[in-house]
Amino acid sequence: MKINEKKKEKYLFSLLFLIIPFAFLGVYLLIAQQSPSQYQLVFNDEIDYWIETSSFIKRGLFDQSAGYFGYSWNSHASLLYFGAHGFFSLLPYAILGSVIPWFQGSIVVINTLFISISLLGAYHLIGSAKKTFLALILLFTFYPFYLYYHTGMTETMIYAGSLFLAALFFTLFDKAAEKNEKLPLFFWIVVLYSVIRMSNIVFFIPAFLIEIVLLKRNVLPLFIKYALAVAFILFVSLAFSASYPWGFLSQLAQSNAKINLMAVHGFENLKIFFDLQRGHVFEILPRLVYLTWLACLIIYLFINRKRLDRTKNLFFLSQIFILTGLLLINLMFYDIGSFRDLRVFSPVLFFSVLSTLFFQDTSVKKLIVFGILIFVFLGLNVSVYKERNFIYELFYEGRFSPKASNSILKLVQYTPDAKTRWENTVYLDLRNYGTVNWENYEPGIGIMVVGAEEMDLFSSAETRPPAQAKYLITAKPFNNKTYELVHTEKGVSLYQKTSP
Repeated sequence: MKINEKKKEKYLFSLLFLIIPFAFLGVYLLIAQQSPSQYQLVFNDEIDYWIETSSFIKRGLFDQSAGYFGYSWNSHASLLYFGAHGFFSLLPYAILGSVIPWFQGSIVVINTLFISISLLGAYHLIGSAKKTFLALILLFTFYPFYLYYHTGMTETMIYAGSLFLAALFFTLFDKAAEKNEKLPLFFWIVVLYSVIRMSNIVFFIPAFLIEIVLLKRNVLPLFIKYALAVAFILFVSLAFSASYPWGFLSQLAQSNAKINLMAVHGFENLKIFFDLQRGHVFEILPRLVYLTWLACLIIYLFINRKRLDRTKNLFFLSQIFILTGLLLINLMFYDIGSFRDLRVFSPVLFFSVLSTLFFQDTSVKKLIVFGILIFVFLGLNVSVYKERNFIYELFYEGRFSPKASNSILKLVQYTPDAKTRWENTVYLDLRNYGTVNWENYEPGIGIMVVGAEEMDLFSSAETRPPAQAKYLITAKPFNNKTYELVHTEKGVSLYQKTSP
């Protein structure tokens, strides 16, 4: 009877963890008094995900006629046709989008499902409903998560990964750690997590350390194994995605003094990192909490290194390496600011705090209490309240507003037997990204986003830049004879290439 009761309890909690994330989404829709079908995407990245996934669903991976997604005149993926995010981050949406009705709000529904599955997985991994509810509370009171929860961004999927990885990470350091069978699962999930966001390769660190320190495996074969995994992830990330021509990685690729450029870039990023005047308060606070939490872990480990056993030492050392590794990668190779702190550092901070909360150790509770006091002291959610008007305009406004009335995309029709991908590609002026009605988008049409300065230079240039796309959309006066006017609607014009 007791066994049956335990099973019933397990089924009940499993059902609760599946339902609760949808309940939060339901509350949001009730407040907005709208349905998911009326939802529309606002951020450029959200629209990118949706139109690329639409093409993925309708045209598949290998359709040679599908147009390019990318930037500038010629910055597209070396393999396939997807944009800056590659196709791995779109794959889960494409799989689920193939079996459910597909509209702009579908991504939000799928994101909610990811959180439900992650909570369910975490519950079954750690075997504690109490700890899983704690994870749920922490997640939905952590504003870098809940600000993106109702959007079509992949951030929700990243947090779902962080939640599940935190539970799995915790199980790697339990009493049976030296005979743990979950390490291969952790390894392959990190591979998947990293092809979605390349900087997540830092999660290989604990797996590598466990194999060396606890399982005492040979270093050389391990080094080769992890080096090959990282090399695979780098190849996939770079070959299957378009690069930002105005980003630091593009500058680095073209530079003849790469080491010097990286050093200068890292130093400039470091100055920005501590510049409290750069960016909004709610954007800056997570980076300060990130650094404070990292410092807490270092101090705690230093004070207690002799008291803790080898497994517990490795638990905290792994976290320190993960947090430090991510920090260095972003300082050296990316740009600080523009909400990168909110989107990249915060999911890893959440992972670290949550895995520590899962860890069973009385002394760790002191660290947790201290960490929570820091969160309160910095006033994380207070900062959201103080900047509520800006946050509303940025994250919430326009989600259920009437859609843009410009229907110029209706005139861009997909050519199934195109000789090249360029025949189904549009150059779109960045300034007009939000002025077209994306409901008129036909899957398979590629969008190459062109910066304002590049478009203006091309418009008046007598010489032809390497423009190959069949179509061009801009609201600016366009005088270059490479393209001829097809149609103008509400100030936005569609042009077609005059010659091959």
